[in-house]
Amino acid sequence: MLLDILSLLCRLFVAAIFFYASYDKVLNPQNFAAFASQYEIIPLIMVNWSSAILAWLELTVSILLTIGWKIRPAAFITSGLLLFFTGLMIYAGITGAGYDCGCFPGDAGHPAGFDAAWRDVGFLLPSLFVLIFPGRRFGIDAMLNRRRRRQGLWQLD
Repeated sequence: MLLDILSLLCRLFVAAIFFYASYDKVLNPQNFAAFASQYEIIPLIMVNWSSAILAWLELTVSILLTIGWKIRPAAFITSGLLLFFTGLMIYAGITGAGYDCGCFPGDAGHPAGFDAAWRDVGFLLPSLFVLIFPGRRFGIDAMLNRRRRRQGLWQLD
């Protein structure tokens, strides 16, 4: 039970982070594309559609984690994204980029670099916890599993 509660808290934390990071990117894709182009890791012609896909992917996994549906796949995606973002922040730190990472909305500025990499590692740990221990009690996945057990294991969906 304690593991399920801890998994739920980690899941909701990661969902909140990804929702906060995504909503402005979805609403203002041109701003996010400008931030994404600063990294110069993909050809300029691909920046617009790849940044739009990333923004919607972040929003989608935040919703999946919040409602507890497809928890493991969503946690796998968030963990992969956070590993990628951590690598990007390390790259920015090595190159001394000095620009806003484009991670979160607002004018406060979130400089890309080693501090942002440590922040992302702090977000990665609960995401990995959810990937390993998705929880068995809270969310749509748990409700569907209970329904399947009540109907009998021999039934095919």
